[in-house]
Amino acid sequence: MAVYVVMEPPGRGEKPDVTFVRDGFSWLGFLVSPLWLLWHRLWIEAALAFVAMALLSMLAEGLRLGLAGPLLSLLVSLYIGLEGQALRIAALRRRGWHEWGVVEANRLD
Repeated sequence: MAVYVVMEPPGRGEKPDVTFVRDGFSWLGFLVSPLWLLWHRLWIEAALAFVAMALLSMLAEGLRLGLAGPLLSLLVSLYIGLEGQALRIAALRRRGWHEWGVVEANRLD
């Protein structure tokens, strides 16, 4: 079963538009980290991930470490895959959203 965090926007109208954020590993966040972050409007996190991946690759190439550069960049991708959903929830909280609750279900619908 999947666990979803239900986030509610700051302006509570008659019909609040809630967002469900699935808690767990994000495969797209792992495979295409900066693009996944941009898709979810995590601009600063995307820039930091891109810069970290580029710096680690350049550092490893400058030190002639061979495959260590791509493997170090893979660590950044692994972090985004593991903690990407938590970054989304933190960004929503910074924008004034409130955590309404947690739902456990097989599917989102």
